[in-house]
Amino acid sequence: MDKFDENVLDRYFGELEKKDIEIPDVLEARILDRIERVDIKKKLFLGTWAGKFLAVSCLFIFLFTASVKWIPGFAAYASGIPIVKYAVEWIKGDSGTELARREGYPEFGPVTIEQNGYRLVIDHIMFDEDRLVMSLHAYGDKIEEVLPGKAAGEPVRATEEPRYTQPQLNIRLKYPDFKDGSHFVQYGGSDDNSGNEFRAEKVFEEGEVRDFLADKAEFLTISADIVVHRDPNEKPEVLQSFKNIKIPLDINKVKMSRRYTIKNGVTVDKTRIVVDSLTVSPTRMRVDVSLDLPEGYFFTGFENPYIKDSKGNIYKPEGLVSRHSSETTRSLLFVPSIYFEDSHDKVYFGFDGIRIGAEMGKSFTISMKDSYPRTINYMDKEIVIEKAAYTPNRAYPLNVQMRLPKEIKVQGIKIEGAKGNSHATVDDRYEDGNTSLDLYGVDVEYRDEYEAELSFPGYLIGSRREISMGVSK
Repeated sequence: MDKFDENVLDRYFGELEKKDIEIPDVLEARILDRIERVDIKKKLFLGTWAGKFLAVSCLFIFLFTASVKWIPGFAAYASGIPIVKYAVEWIKGDSGTELARREGYPEFGPVTIEQNGYRLVIDHIMFDEDRLVMSLHAYGDKIEEVLPGKAAGEPVRATEEPRYTQPQLNIRLKYPDFKDGSHFVQYGGSDDNSGNEFRAEKVFEEGEVRDFLADKAEFLTISADIVVHRDPNEKPEVLQSFKNIKIPLDINKVKMSRRYTIKNGVTVDKTRIVVDSLTVSPTRMRVDVSLDLPEGYFFTGFENPYIKDSKGNIYKPEGLVSRHSSETTRSLLFVPSIYFEDSHDKVYFGFDGIRIGAEMGKSFTISMKDSYPRTINYMDKEIVIEKAAYTPNRAYPLNVQMRLPKEIKVQGIKIEGAKGNSHATVDDRYEDGNTSLDLYGVDVEYRDEYEAELSFPGYLIGSRREISMGVSK
């Protein structure tokens, strides 16, 4: 396989578009349709450890009941996290934690624990009512042995066949102080062969932090497992478990959020959008939105959502961008925060449009006996199925290539009887100005005909709107 040097990798990251990820509050399989998508100019597929940034797991954060399976080519699009050039910058946090740090919001740590030849360093620990953020550095000879050359981060060229090319390291965390185990871990790279860097974020549910602080705890307790994934269909190997790690904590330095009831909204093409509330925390802001759509339609996302303050400053999603999403609700997250400012009486939730889908027309049939290309119609737009081919003895033997109009985005295709989720690569994103060419690989046994469905299709209704939100104290 061809190798990239650092300059080529930087250029590739520069071409990635920052996207906002809306995660529906449904089964975990849905998230995988999103995290495998990257909008890029060329047909390019990230190898297992492409460069210094790779999201590695999302565990329970969207109320899913099982761990996310390991996905080859786990793209930066996974969480909508902006690409940063150096791991040392990324590992310290997003712009929300960075602003809080500059404003004097305290950090806890570092804490170092060593067992059986492994060392885990936990640092940059920031804790407010909204979330707990920390960086983790794992060291040990066995890590280098099972991940040969991994720290160098050599990306690989795309092929139509996604491949599980190397063992993959992860850190699994548990928070015994809290009932909810929501968290995700992101891989941050390493500058040498001895250590690997991660950034973890635990998102709190309503009341979790208040209950914890009421107990006047002097320590925050976590448990961590260093694990290696060798095969996506098998359980990971646990290299080392660190139980009941105690992090010294001053609860008087943990700040609570400010909450504002808004109940203001707009109507966009028969869809009523209401901002129910705004929550302002030291490291992030959250906008809770409810939607009322005509029967037979569902909401799939906002186009370019943002918060604008009274001075015209813009706050964007970064890292985790949405929680508790459903077809009629969204909880959108923005950074940095206005928590440390007193000069705003009003701020605005804005967007450039909305994407809605229709139940009618999203199901179709793929016949291996048909001639291609052929077209299907969805929401009065033509989607061209360029090809459908089956190649045995591959991880994703069924390959379906579709050309989508610019107005339509889908997060994958669902095939009846498939094992797991479709894997997607994107080729020629709007190269002709109007369409994108998407390739979907599906692990399914051969049949002459497949019942298929577009996964979370969204038709763009462009309409720039802003909803005012009062924030007077």
